[in-house]
Amino acid sequence: MAEMYLEGITEWRNKAYSIWFANDATEQSMDQYLTITVPFYLSVFEKAINENGYLSGDTLSFVDLALWDILKENKYETIYQSDKYPKLNQHYKMIGSLDKVEAYMNSTKRPPSIDEFLNGLN
Repeated sequence: MAEMYLEGITEWRNKAYSIWFANDATEQSMDQYLTITVPFYLSVFEKAINENGYLSGDTLSFVDLALWDILKENKYETIYQSDKYPKLNQHYKMIGSLDKVEAYMNSTKRPPSIDEFLNGLN
């Protein structure tokens, strides 16, 4: 199951990058991504999170980190977080509050976020 979820996250990431880094991205393509693509994947992963709060199994795995990362890239906490996605809300907060994740996010070794990267190009 973990590999299947990772494939879905990779597919979502590829769709995001094809718009974020496209020289010919249009307002229409960005709007479609934000209003159709992202809600689709949020719904898929909301259903996939198990009763323990993880995607695969009873403990943290690489797919939980991958999901947290794509949610973070898509500004989940400021744009999409709602009562519509209670499992994602819990998962996002749980992973983001892990000591090692917090340390990594505050580390200078971390590569720039998408926003940091794009802002650096301007």
